[in-house]
Amino acid sequence: WGNITHADIRYRSPALTGDASFLSGTVTGVRDERRRVHVADVDVVVVNQDDAVQAKGTVSVQLPTE
Repeated sequence: WGNITHADIRYRSPALTGDASFLSGTVTGVRDERRRVHVADVDVVVVNQDDAVQAKGTVSVQLPTE
């Protein structure tokens, strides 16, 4: 569990009624922002049922401390 602290997502096509959207991500790095606060950077891609890219971008997620 974590909290999204920053998101930079570019939408390439709309999600239409009836579309299925699938989100996948790859962790590109983990860093310490300050004492006991760890942040993971993730590249994300959203595709529809036809495997067409709907959105793409990066998010930063603050990781839990325990």
